[in-house]
Amino acid sequence: MMAWPALPDPLPPDASKAGVLLAVTASLFAVALAFYACRVYTRVYSSMRIRPDEYFMFAAIVLTAVQYGIFLQGIHLGVGRHVYYSKPASVTKAMRGVWIQLLLWTWSITLIKISIAVMLLRIRRDNPWRYWVYFLIGFVVSSAIVSTVLQFVQCSPVSAFWNPTVPGAKCWTPNKRRVSLYTIAAVFIAADVTLSLLPLTFVAKLRRPLREKVIICGLTGLGLFATAAALIKLLLIKHYVSTVDTLWEAVELGMWEYIEEFVGIIAACIPCLKAPFERLLRKYGLISTADKLAAPKAYRSSYRNLSRERPGHVTNAMGRGQAPRGNIFDPESRASFTVESGTYDMGETAGKGIMVHREFEVRSER
Repeated sequence: MMAWPALPDPLPPDASKAGVLLAVTASLFAVALAFYACRVYTRVYSSMRIRPDEYFMFAAIVLTAVQYGIFLQGIHLGVGRHVYYSKPASVTKAMRGVWIQLLLWTWSITLIKISIAVMLLRIRRDNPWRYWVYFLIGFVVSSAIVSTVLQFVQCSPVSAFWNPTVPGAKCWTPNKRRVSLYTIAAVFIAADVTLSLLPLTFVAKLRRPLREKVIICGLTGLGLFATAAALIKLLLIKHYVSTVDTLWEAVELGMWEYIEEFVGIIAACIPCLKAPFERLLRKYGLISTADKLAAPKAYRSSYRNLSRERPGHVTNAMGRGQAPRGNIFDPESRASFTVESGTYDMGETAGKGIMVHREFEVRSER
């Protein structure tokens, strides 16, 4: 049978690191939630469609919120203090919360990566790209399953993780736990780097000024900050698995886990805020107003929304075209237009009462 840690001599001071942990995580969580709220508003307002990646991100946000609620309860139970100053019952409950948080963190971070990967499927349609992204999704999900299994089997019974006094309690040695944590962390880091760098493979081919390409690379590479947090967390694992003062030593490790998670949410939301970011950057002159994406068929739109109802029909315009379902003003929508004099038929694409004026500029490229 395992036992509670013996009292050291001399005892460390009865201090707490919970204040620093709360300040960092609460502020960053608020920023992450703000980015997610902007993402939801932009998607719903612009296209009135919920794409598959939104479901994964919503599930990740729910798990993160539950995880953070358990974390706040853990602060009340003594997380951030030395275990020697907490009652055994409080330590047991706090460590059980740590175990649950780790489980929720694994699947929250996995869902964030899946959401990013599903979003990448819309960027390119060729089979090699899709096969590679599907492989990455399978790799991340498999890693999460392995991590979950390892978490359940590292102590027998499972409750020995948070209560070492249960009869027959037996847990892995610190070295074995360290190896398993290093392996899982390395897999997630590899996935982070891949998801952050994949969009950069085609940025060089975009017909945009160099300054705009640099800004795009900076925004899409934000996920590398989550990778940096994971690397710092790796340095803390070695000490954490060998300490008996778990509630005190868990603070730095938990803080960097939350930073990795919250920055991942922000990085996943930024690509969905393309239009607001472009307006902001254009306002401060960081990107050109005149430069547009060069394409075989370019057009400009001006419209007045008289009603939010859908579908609709617009006539008395120049040209004729057929667009897919969705919002034609959504940057992600794709449409092909044939320019002739006559009626411009929006079919089911535009809302009732939306008056559209289009100026077409057709370029032929071979």
